[in-house]
Amino acid sequence: MEKLKKAAYILLFFAALFILGHELWSVFWKDDIRVIYEQALRYTVLVENETQLEDKLNGNNSQAPENISSGSGCVACDGNYVATASHVVQTIADKSSFFVEFHGEQYRHEAKKVGWDATFDLALLEFVDKSFRPRACAKLGDSDAIKVRDPLFILGNPRGLTFLWSEGKAMQGDKKYFLGNRTGFIAADITCNPGNSGGPLINMRGEVI
Repeated sequence: MEKLKKAAYILLFFAALFILGHELWSVFWKDDIRVIYEQALRYTVLVENETQLEDKLNGNNSQAPENISSGSGCVACDGNYVATASHVVQTIADKSSFFVEFHGEQYRHEAKKVGWDATFDLALLEFVDKSFRPRACAKLGDSDAIKVRDPLFILGNPRGLTFLWSEGKAMQGDKKYFLGNRTGFIAADITCNPGNSGGPLINMRGEVI
């Protein structure tokens, strides 16, 4: 009987230890994610084309599909550039100006498209004002290091919502390659909507991959 009591106490002790450890891990996990989110807010941007901005300023929210080109992006390189998706900044009605807005700011910064790759849907914008310096730029990580079920995050501007944070996990451990190129695609179970395009995919180290 005494042995059974001792075994029960031991089991209760380890159960309590497990629960406590899980709660502590959850607290630190949430704190880590909050830090990553706050950092991402500093370098993630809303990208709009000239036509859409004019319509918005004039109170016209019923743009035809061919006039819509808005999405997300992140400040890259030395801070003078914004990386986004090529289809977000495709030229529409011969307008080549785009406007970049940061979280918590009302001012829009004009930018020009300086490079793009339609095959892999990548584009680079450069701020027109060369003296402008963003608050932060994205730190790039190693996308080849992603493993199945690794936590991943996105920050973007889907369906009129601005700077919306979403979480998910990697669905595969290796990138899918196309056309024989070295650039691949990562599959994740994160919900994306129109407007998320061009936004950063972030790992648990706060790096854009």
